[in-house]
Amino acid sequence: MDSAPFVVQPHSVVPMYQDGASRYFADTCAPLVAAAQSRLLKFAALARGHYPGYRLDAEVLPGILSLGHWDARRQQSWGLPWHRNEGMEFSYLESGSLDFSVGAAEFTLQPGDVAITRPWQPHRVGNPNIGPSRLHWIILDVGVRHPEDSWVWPDWLLLSRQELEELRCALRMHERPVLRVSSDVRHCFLQIAHAAERHATAADSSRLAIRINDLILCLLELFRAQPAPSGEAWTDPRQHVHLFLRRLARNGSSLAQPWTVESMAATCG
Repeated sequence: MDSAPFVVQPHSVVPMYQDGASRYFADTCAPLVAAAQSRLLKFAALARGHYPGYRLDAEVLPGILSLGHWDARRQQSWGLPWHRNEGMEFSYLESGSLDFSVGAAEFTLQPGDVAITRPWQPHRVGNPNIGPSRLHWIILDVGVRHPEDSWVWPDWLLLSRQELEELRCALRMHERPVLRVSSDVRHCFLQIAHAAERHATAADSSRLAIRINDLILCLLELFRAQPAPSGEAWTDPRQHVHLFLRRLARNGSSLAQPWTVESMAATCG
């Protein structure tokens, strides 16, 4: 089966997340790279940094780390073991089935499911291998490298500041990493896939931005339709303050930062 060539920066620095003395490095998708190079599946992606795929120009949608899809027509001898990504990842299963794990929770994705992982959240795809499947994904960097970091959304996202904050809160407190989505979400992912197959450049960036904005808005509306989470909501300002203080106690380097009232307020939301 034909596979798109991979262009990976050989000296690209792999991002790191530091929580106190613990350090975690972003995934490099090595098993997927090997499978595509061995022509075990069809692969198309646009990427930057250490992620595999055709290079995105610097001016094209900053914050997009990877978007694309794979098409595995038969049982595979590989999977993506436990790993972390520095950004928000939204994965959509178009066909087949796929084992997916987040923390202690295990799922079998079915067509029409979206799997969501937060920045640096450990997850696994395959148990241990993957079967026939067509999977789409987009990884969006929101600038998180330490527990106390505020999310920074790309400025080409057209949602209002209030809507982006609503989405951030929904993503942080929602405990269902797998959701069944509408045909609108499917359409968004399929349109994004066309951009990856065409190796979109700066000339295509406006159309691609529209597709991704539409996807993000659809996901926000999906969260709005979900039942409210049980227990004390993380949108309670006191919870943000308690979380911030716990992070300070856990991470000594944070105490050395030149905190101001404004920066603490922004971190606490």
